[in-house]
Amino acid sequence: MNVSRTQIAKGFLKLVDEKGYESAVQSLAAYTATQKLDVELLLNDIARELESRGHLTLELQSARELTSKSRKHVVDYLQTVTGANSVSITEIVNPELIGGVKAITSEYELDWTVRGRLDRLMKQGGTHG
Repeated sequence: MNVSRTQIAKGFLKLVDEKGYESAVQSLAAYTATQKLDVELLLNDIARELESRGHLTLELQSARELTSKSRKHVVDYLQTVTGANSVSITEIVNPELIGGVKAITSEYELDWTVRGRLDRLMKQGGTHG
């Protein structure tokens, strides 16, 4: 019987509710070990299912560690835009971004970085020299 990734994601979250997080993770690990699944895609499906329940899973990338004020500003903005009740954040410091913030969810990538802006300018104007 073929089971879709969406069904697996929903089943995982149901198992979290019923048996707890650790038990659900162990069950998911055992299942994925026996199936040919793209785990990254499955994790995105779990994040999408969480978002449908009002929980936003967010990766924040910045050139330097964010201040609590900057983090709160980004989170507040994304909660307003998405209607999320709660947010889980993973922060990544990436000096190649030069400055600004990149916010990544299962559905969106919002790039407010200097590097992103420079890349977009170069694509629009091309390179000279």
